[in-house]
Amino acid sequence: MDTTAGHRRRILALVAAITVLAFVVVGCSSGDSKSSSSSTSSSTSASDKPSDPSTPPSCPSATEVDKSLKAGLDKPVDQRNGAIRTCTYDTTAGGDQVVIRFETGVTPAAFAAAADSKGPSGESTTPVPGVGDSAFSMRREEPGSAVTEVAALSGTTLVSALAPVPLADVETLVKNLIASL
Repeated sequence: MDTTAGHRRRILALVAAITVLAFVVVGCSSGDSKSSSSSTSSSTSASDKPSDPSTPPSCPSATEVDKSLKAGLDKPVDQRNGAIRTCTYDTTAGGDQVVIRFETGVTPAAFAAAADSKGPSGESTTPVPGVGDSAFSMRREEPGSAVTEVAALSGTTLVSALAPVPLADVETLVKNLIASL
């Protein structure tokens, strides 16, 4: 039980650190410039598409996320704060969480600054080719647990996923999320 609580605290600490990075990115990209790129796909229903490009996409269903992760997920908790939407899924086995975050209005320069930043425990980022316009990954390992994050920029939308699964699975999830934008 203590392991589960400790693992949950580590994931929440990592999510908090990512949120701080998001505010740094927002601070770096707080201009009123609008992107001329349009990124929509027929794979999302019309009701899921934001009518305002500054509105982050809706949380994908647990079934959609589980196609990539195969982690057995519960329905997401959806939190929105302006241009940022955070979707938190508990695993049905208990103890672990998957966190997906969307943020609109992110510039390539702000994303590059986040990619050059260290993680909450000093983790380095690694470029991930072939995912979005630009992407990086970060992995935090502790005794008994490991959490992988992949963050990618597609146009001016940042998509990140944090999960206690291998890098290849998180990359696949982020690719699928970008394809559904």
